[in-house]
Amino acid sequence: MPTLAQVKSGLAAETADAYRNSPYSFLSKDYFARFNRDADARPDDDEMALGADWKIVVPTDAKPLTETMGKHLAEFLTQRMAVNLRVERISPDALPQGIERAVVLLDSGGGASAVPGSFAISVEPLKVTIHGQDAEGLRDGVVKLVDLIGARQAPILSRGEQVYKPRLAVRLGVVPWMGSYRDLVFMGYNAVLLNTYFEGEESLFAISRSDAIPERSSP
Repeated sequence: MPTLAQVKSGLAAETADAYRNSPYSFLSKDYFARFNRDADARPDDDEMALGADWKIVVPTDAKPLTETMGKHLAEFLTQRMAVNLRVERISPDALPQGIERAVVLLDSGGGASAVPGSFAISVEPLKVTIHGQDAEGLRDGVVKLVDLIGARQAPILSRGEQVYKPRLAVRLGVVPWMGSYRDLVFMGYNAVLLNTYFEGEESLFAISRSDAIPERSSP
């Protein structure tokens, strides 16, 4: 007769296998997979479009988190919007010199003054700038940009500038089943609650580590 542990292990394996084969499991296995490009989408008069000759610019003195988010943004654009943009590191001294056809990621001094986690998104005809008050603001700015492009179903953005402020300092979530920390971040969370799923144990003290959520590197 199988032990309780063996029964639980068998049920866990069956459940995982069934979920893995579900046609809907992609929603938690890859956050980006929910977005698709509309091949017929064209920019309106007050919009601009990212093109294959664009790039993602990260200053050489940027925080590691900013580099990570630049790579995630490139993955999203390549995989879901069919626009392959390289990530290029540029000296901060070169940034004011009229860079064009670039998505520029800045992780200090942007957003709302003295509001941690805030950011601004500026869309010009030949440049998009995400300017965070800090690295966490930059992170959330990239998440917002992905949402805007995903909702438009094309790498098309409305021109202008918008400043965003966080409504909650801590947004606690769990990594989606069979997903990754990247998915958790793009779902809008900035803190991680570990969940063992089948054993029913959750702990507010079991905080995971992630390069995309640096403030969670220690309890």
